[in-house]
Amino acid sequence: MNKLLQKPVSLRLRLISGIILVAVVGFVMLIMAASIYQNLAYENQRNAITELIGLKITNILEELSEISKNLALDLQTDNNLRAAIRGNDLATIEEILDTQFNRYYVTAGMLKLKDIYIFDNSFEFIANSSHGQSVSSSNHLLCSDMVSIAKKRVGAERLKPMSQLCTKGNDALLGVIVPVGSLNPFAYMLMVSDPAFSLIQLEQTLGDPIKITRYSGDVVYQSSVWPDESQMNDYLVASHTLRDPNGSTIVKTHAVRDIEPYRKQLFEYAFIIILVSIIIFTMVVTGIVYILKVSLRPLDELQLAAKQLSKGDYVKVTRTSVPEIDVVVQSFNTMAEEISGLIKKLQNEIFERKKTEENLKKHQHDLSLARDQAFAASRAKSAFLANMSHELRTPLNAIIGYSDLLFEDSRDKMDKQQLNDIANIKASGNHLLAIINNILDFSKIESGNMSVNLSQMEIKTFADEIASAIQPIALKNTNALKVQYAENMGVMYTDVTKLRQCVHNLLDNACKFTKNGEILLRVETEKLNQSDWVHFTISDTGIGISNQQSHHLFAEFTQADSSTTKNYQGTGLGLALSQRLCELLGGHISFSSKVGKGSVFTISVPKVLKTTSREIGNQSQSSSINNYSQSA
Repeated sequence: MNKLLQKPVSLRLRLISGIILVAVVGFVMLIMAASIYQNLAYENQRNAITELIGLKITNILEELSEISKNLALDLQTDNNLRAAIRGNDLATIEEILDTQFNRYYVTAGMLKLKDIYIFDNSFEFIANSSHGQSVSSSNHLLCSDMVSIAKKRVGAERLKPMSQLCTKGNDALLGVIVPVGSLNPFAYMLMVSDPAFSLIQLEQTLGDPIKITRYSGDVVYQSSVWPDESQMNDYLVASHTLRDPNGSTIVKTHAVRDIEPYRKQLFEYAFIIILVSIIIFTMVVTGIVYILKVSLRPLDELQLAAKQLSKGDYVKVTRTSVPEIDVVVQSFNTMAEEISGLIKKLQNEIFERKKTEENLKKHQHDLSLARDQAFAASRAKSAFLANMSHELRTPLNAIIGYSDLLFEDSRDKMDKQQLNDIANIKASGNHLLAIINNILDFSKIESGNMSVNLSQMEIKTFADEIASAIQPIALKNTNALKVQYAENMGVMYTDVTKLRQCVHNLLDNACKFTKNGEILLRVETEKLNQSDWVHFTISDTGIGISNQQSHHLFAEFTQADSSTTKNYQGTGLGLALSQRLCELLGGHISFSSKVGKGSVFTISVPKVLKTTSREIGNQSQSSSINNYSQSA
């Protein structure tokens, strides 16, 4: 539906389509309303017939009760019956009751007796007509529930006649109890009749075919003109249920009435309504179409002006007398003026942007040249450092060698001060050689020429060797060195020399920046992402590192601050070199520190290094170039 509305359709077509849609919906609703009205009319008619049946049945039952009362009153005035009741002459009572039963069995086509009972003043059974039901106990009485209710009446209530609907088996009954004796009843007479027989006359008073059924569904009476089941759709069926005081169904009375007269009448009404609706709708649509034609004419002019504006020609649209469209026209004229100004502004911006893009391209070209020059300078620097390191190492090795020979030869010939001077010469040479080696290694890493030589080693043995080598350095500042590791650490497959250099640098720093403290080397293994890792953690109780100093801790040729360089010496290259070497071995260095409490450095490397030397060299060279580019 949304795709259909998004297609380019003219406003007139949309409005006409909307009118047609409203017409279709209105017609459908009109038909639905007619159908609903028809069903309501049928239902109202059915309810009216049902109420009429109820009124008629109520009148018939009242008349039936009155006839039964009159018969009972006539019968109880018989002196012979009174004498037989007082004398408890059952034979005479039954004979009189049989005579009266035969006499009043069917009365005026209205009453059909079922039985006549005589009870004493305590409502104990005395006798009944032999034509009625044989009574052996109170359970065989017709309308026994009614007798139980009458028995409970006291005082003046017992002097009043009583009538009530009741059932026995499948039979519907009407019982009437009349006292025998005016003010001091000495017996009671119960007249039981068939109300279904009396309801048959309902067909005459109602004028429609009826059917009477018991609560069990058995048909008591059905009119001879009662329609078949196949014809029931052409009739309105109304039903009335006759219930006893307990609410149980006694008799159902059904009546049918031909629906065709109502159908014709409703069809005539519906036809008139639909015809009038069509006429009114046609008039409304004609008026709407005319109004639309007149009102939308200015929109055509607006459309032509919009086409001209799309070509870059500004045409002012003449205002109209239709307020709604005139607002659109004014808005369009204002918008067109703004668009015309924006077009000119945009043209100027495009010209300026093209000029800026040309300058930007030139600047990018200059930056590319500068980057290439920086790369060349970096390579030249690395080559210079490598060459100079080699050139400096040769005389330094000679100085160190001659100082060793001089110390050994002159140990017995020179005094203590002279021997200390020779020792200082050797120490300074070793220190300078270590610096040159670090510079050489760093230049190799930057130039991508550092190779990785993989070998296998025992982790426990490696830790012990490192601790033995660093022990003298720790003792210089009176530090205690401890080593912790598990018994079964296993073996590593990595570049042992470079790993030793990293651990040695960190331990050397810990010894240098800690006095009278404790240095701990802890070795642990861990499984991360299905790979085995080894962690070398070096913790000390030294001076610590501040947060501000930690930002440039791994920068080349940099120490924490100028006071650190004065007090502890060093080139500031050890941590940077250790970090690069760890990266070559596939690992990294992490640290945490608190000023005055010490630092903790952790070297994490894979237990088995699977990358080849060539791949590691390429990765290192790429990392070096990227770092240089970022600094540039």
